[in-house]
Amino acid sequence: MQQLPPGLEGVNPTFPRQAPVYLIPWYKRRRVVVFFSTFLVVCLIVLIWCFTRPEIYRSSASLLIATGSDLDNLWNAESSPSAQPESEFKNQHVALQSQILTDPLLLGNVKNKLMDSVSGSEAGNIQKLDISRMLSISQVPDSQLIQLNADGPNSNLLPKLVDSWIEIYKQTRLKKINDTTNATIAALNDQVKTLESNISDKREQMDAFRQSSNILSG
Repeated sequence: MQQLPPGLEGVNPTFPRQAPVYLIPWYKRRRVVVFFSTFLVVCLIVLIWCFTRPEIYRSSASLLIATGSDLDNLWNAESSPSAQPESEFKNQHVALQSQILTDPLLLGNVKNKLMDSVSGSEAGNIQKLDISRMLSISQVPDSQLIQLNADGPNSNLLPKLVDSWIEIYKQTRLKKINDTTNATIAALNDQVKTLESNISDKREQMDAFRQSSNILSG
């Protein structure tokens, strides 16, 4: 038997050996590979979906909503701060005009005007559009400005749509002002006729009383 140097012990050949442990890098682990593979596939699908969507453009315009009191204060330089209309009344007036701007009848007139302003081939495409979904409004905070927005894939059509919208609104509001003015004038004329009739009756009564009482003075 071979003798070993002092300090060294013999190795038992029957002692079981442990299997070597191999450390796998983190980027090669199964869950990491599955996570990044799924993440890349989802990102690729989302990017494809985003790039295949049609382009959406926006055309906007600002519309100032003024009341009769605002116009009076604009021309009257001596108006006092107390004569200014209340902000609550202004907000109610702006909200009312916003409802008028989104009225289905008005939007129908906008669509007809837009069809009249384009050629025959484009008019057929406009007929199929739902402009109520393309148009939206938003009020500028602390002001009497209303933002008119038109969104859609046709960048050349949107400015014409906004212009037609404003034009139809101006015509509608002017017609309403004229109707209100004419109704007020007619009511005032009726009151004047009623007053003239009453005055004439009173004069006849006075003449009859003067004659019956032999009053010669005027």
